[in-house]
Amino acid sequence: MAALAIVGILLSVAVNHYQAYLVKARLTQAHAQWLLDMGNAKAQALSLNQPVYMVAQAPCEAARMRTSSTHWQCGWQQQLDGSATSLGVAIASHAATPGVRIVSNNGRGFLRVDSDGRVSPIQSILFCDDNADDDSALSIKVFIAISGRVRSETYHNATRCNPHR
Repeated sequence: MAALAIVGILLSVAVNHYQAYLVKARLTQAHAQWLLDMGNAKAQALSLNQPVYMVAQAPCEAARMRTSSTHWQCGWQQQLDGSATSLGVAIASHAATPGVRIVSNNGRGFLRVDSDGRVSPIQSILFCDDNADDDSALSIKVFIAISGRVRSETYHNATRCNPHR
């Protein structure tokens, strides 16, 4: 009987760790894909000598439930010959990552990468666990400088991920 209780305790700890692993894997996947696409947009802008836009996809069902006006969590596209408000030629697209909320700090759902590699507007983008109910949840923040430099930080306090705070 005691052995059964010990096994039950060990299983509950293992399940919690496995769930945390899955959250981290989803966030890391979305973050890595976004960084890869941002680097690709910069390379395309430099090689084609024209601006490339990273544009958030049109609102999806998950985004309609949030207060954010940016819908990066619905996916994004890289576009040529467009602008932040008009459609260009899509050169790459990435679908949403389920369970990941992606929020921009400036309320805009686009980035413009100029032919010299500079990026505008300057912003940060936060990758959050969409199912987190507490402030101890993991989040990854990406900072995009005007020079095109991108850096990331990982937080274990996701207060800023909660849209109701």
